[in-house]
Amino acid sequence: MSSFSGAAGGAAGARVLPTLYVPGEQPYVRPGWAGFQTGTAVLIAGEEYFIPIYVSRTTTYDRIAISTQAGAAGLARLGIYNADDDLQPSTRILDAGTVDVSGAAGYKVKTISQELLEGFYFLTAVSDVAPTCYGPDATGMASLPITASGANASVMKQAVLAVLNQEGHVAGGLPDPATTPEHDRDARYAIVSLREVL
Repeated sequence: MSSFSGAAGGAAGARVLPTLYVPGEQPYVRPGWAGFQTGTAVLIAGEEYFIPIYVSRTTTYDRIAISTQAGAAGLARLGIYNADDDLQPSTRILDAGTVDVSGAAGYKVKTISQELLEGFYFLTAVSDVAPTCYGPDATGMASLPITASGANASVMKQAVLAVLNQEGHVAGGLPDPATTPEHDRDARYAIVSLREVL
């Protein structure tokens, strides 16, 4: 689907541009990420994941979500953190609460109303079980917001920060400031997405 821009009747300067969105549909996005295939990542119970994003313009989001396969009973807590000058998660912006990751496969969604200004942030997720979630595929290509470089099976970027033993955050809430990450995970663990208000 495309849209027409330029002078009427195909005059000089006219061109066909891609449609940015379909009216009535609101896409889920990871701001700053571009990926062409979807894969899966099995989370570690109690490991908290920090997914870097870059918001290119002031944007309001009305949903935060993860997409899972069918799995055992459990919860995942979702949220958003600021990024500090060293591109580490810092102060908490949003604790969106928990989603039920059990039951049928699909998006597990929390309703939010969050405006983010231009800049870097971290989406976060921590679960008390080990759901299989959908993220960028390790064998596909992805453009990452921090490195702005490609990633594939042979050079999968360790783009997601993580810290173990954070089970208490699922029931107790996300801390402010963020727990300091201890290690990283590859881009398959970029499992959290937002829905833009169009």
